[in-house]
Amino acid sequence: RARTRVRLSTTTKAELHWWQTFLQAQRLRPMEAKFRCAELSVTATDASSHQLAGVLLTDPSFPCFSIPLSRRQKRLHINVKEMMAVCKAVAHFDRRLRGTPLNIRTDSMTVVHAINRWGTKQDGIRPLLRQLFEWALLTETKVTATCVPTGGNTFADNLTRGKAITS
Repeated sequence: RARTRVRLSTTTKAELHWWQTFLQAQRLRPMEAKFRCAELSVTATDASSHQLAGVLLTDPSFPCFSIPLSRRQKRLHINVKEMMAVCKAVAHFDRRLRGTPLNIRTDSMTVVHAINRWGTKQDGIRPLLRQLFEWALLTETKVTATCVPTGGNTFADNLTRGKAITS
């Protein structure tokens, strides 16, 4: 078999090193003996052309946030904004989410696939995805994502449009 040498950039080497470390840590994490539904945390997120929003669905008081985008952020691709909404939700609800299985519900298939497959080809999402995974490792939180149709994501969708949420 002939061996071919491939030259990798410093950025690519750093990315590969991070993934090796991340996957090694994931592999060594023990599986829970049993899964209790009460431990599951569910957050819904959404992004519009001018706002990011999130709501913690597993808390009966439905704590939520909505933040406006800066002029520079408004020009970003919608998938990047959707991933930003996920990261902001995790940061906002950090104390309540730590150590629980976390399901993120979003109407962006790209974000769902990036989270569930632990990677993406879209450059703008990659740093945010890495930030999410680093938080998950640090807090021992298992993160999954589910795609919900825009009509089914009413709480977060209303928040991005400046409407009040009702239960």
